Amino acid sequence: AELGAMTLFMGYDASRYEVIDVAGLTDGMKYVIGNGKVAIVWSDTKAIKVKANDLVMSLNMRVKEKITEPSQVFSITAGSEFADIMANPYPNFDLKMASVLTPDGSKNFTMSNYPNPFGQTTTILYNLPEDGHVKLVLTDMTGKPISTLEDQQESAGIHTVVVDPAAMNLAPGVYLYKLIFDNATDTYTKVNKMVFTR
Repeated sequence: AELGAMTLFMGYDASRYEVIDVAGLTDGMKYVIGNGKVAIVWSDTKAIKVKANDLVMSLNMRVKEKITEPSQVFSITAGSEFADIMANPYPNFDLKMASVLTPDGSKNFTMSNYPNPFGQTTTILYNLPEDGHVKLVLTDMTGKPISTLEDQQESAGIHTVVVDPAAMNLAPGVYLYKLIFDNATDTYTKVNKMVFTR
């Protein structure tokens, strides 16, 4: 879709979740949070191209109780609409939301990529429990480094990195991405697999 405008109303259980803020991939996104509802609006005269499985926005939130089974957090409510720059609505614009699962232990962090498998680009999303140094490396299946995607101090919260296989001359296949997270007292490592297809 060539998105020019978005109006999104979502409901959530305020007794279980606290939504802190919304981060969009586009400038000018406005939002209001309160009483178990999130209202988001955005429009621009210049369209943004959105493909299936592209990240449109991320929400920074806290859970008030441990979630042991992957849970859907938000419900989309009446009045939500996605449109092109001429304000023609897209009748079948489906918005997918990742399920939420709280990690075991406060020091754990989560990491995933989507889409996976992917044909063009994929987005690595990781959530840091606290401030620390992050090194994110893409390797082949033997662990041989291909590219360092991040190597810097980062704040607690959600971070995303887009992997473009064309820019790295990657052949279709299976790759690993490894995140090493250092805080003041400990080092944590997580490794996931991504599949690049044509």
